[in-house]
Amino acid sequence: MYAFAEPATFGSLLVRALLPVSGHALFGVVMGYFMGKAKFSKGNQARLFQSMAFVLPIAWHGIYDFLMQSLPRTWMWIIVPFMLLLWFRGIRYVQSANDVSPFRLMHREEGG
Repeated sequence: MYAFAEPATFGSLLVRALLPVSGHALFGVVMGYFMGKAKFSKGNQARLFQSMAFVLPIAWHGIYDFLMQSLPRTWMWIIVPFMLLLWFRGIRYVQSANDVSPFRLMHREEGG
């Protein structure tokens, strides 16, 4: 779609092919993190986490789509820091969930 809508170089098409893949994976990390928190919570807190699991990925995806479609020439200067933010938040979510997981074999303070 991007290749026909506007003139683009091979490099920009390659970046636009790779960013959505990692973006969708990171949206899934956010959803999974909050669904996991909802599973081990009770009452209103569980509903809050379920709502966050639904709303946050939609919001992040909306921001991503807005940046990709509204900044035709300078999108890379904005989307790369945005993707880095998503990566750092995603890694933090995974580490946080892993630290409290009952299925973890070795806790961080036990091993080297």
